[in-house]
Amino acid sequence: MTAELEAKRARLAVVEHELAGLGARHDLAMSAFKWEEAQKAQERITVLERERAELAAALPTQAPPPAAPMPVAIRPRRPIRRRCGIQHLSRRVASAAPCANASRSAQAMSG
Repeated sequence: MTAELEAKRARLAVVEHELAGLGARHDLAMSAFKWEEAQKAQERITVLERERAELAAALPTQAPPPAAPMPVAIRPRRPIRRRCGIQHLSRRVASAAPCANASRSAQAMSG
């Protein structure tokens, strides 16, 4: 029984691989206006899709894998210090500056 299921799964994989290649061939034939070649590819695709449906129906459904545990968010050890930008250097009032470096820079520029 197990060997039979494995054979069906292997055949299903082969059929799906062939379908992927035929789909690409069909698209190329259609874009090159090769209607006869596209029609032959479409007929083969129809046959393979029927076979794939039959194989999928014959195989038992597999249970979904167990859910993975939620990852834990890593917290930083210390808060990230904001960098002072150029726009803060024009402020002359130390209390209006968002950080200590901006007020030092403003004092250095004025003094």
